[in-house]
Amino acid sequence: MNFRLLIILLSVFYIVQCSKIITKNNPTDPQLSPVCTNCLDGVISVKNTIQKIANFAKITIGTTIDKVCDHIVPEFDFLEAICHVIDQNIEDKVYKFIMAIHDKINERFLCYILSFCPK
Repeated sequence: MNFRLLIILLSVFYIVQCSKIITKNNPTDPQLSPVCTNCLDGVISVKNTIQKIANFAKITIGTTIDKVCDHIVPEFDFLEAICHVIDQNIEDKVYKFIMAIHDKINERFLCYILSFCPK
């Protein structure tokens, strides 16, 4: 386990050093280095995945609450309105929470902080 961690840390260190060398050798080059481009592509891919998770969570939560409410409401009529409010409220809040994370991710800034891209 410790050996794997060492390999991962050395790999990250190597990538960071390579990106520094690439950007240091071409400080006026307007094109992005391959390391920077890969970082940006990776972060964009993560953002796309987060958006898919938000959409999936909204649908799944809504479906689950609908199923629970369908079983409870016939027994207790007064819960129908409450179920509807809870359904909409939870769906929206979970979706907005996940999308807030998505919206806060700035791929350019993140790759800069990781030393993969120039400022």
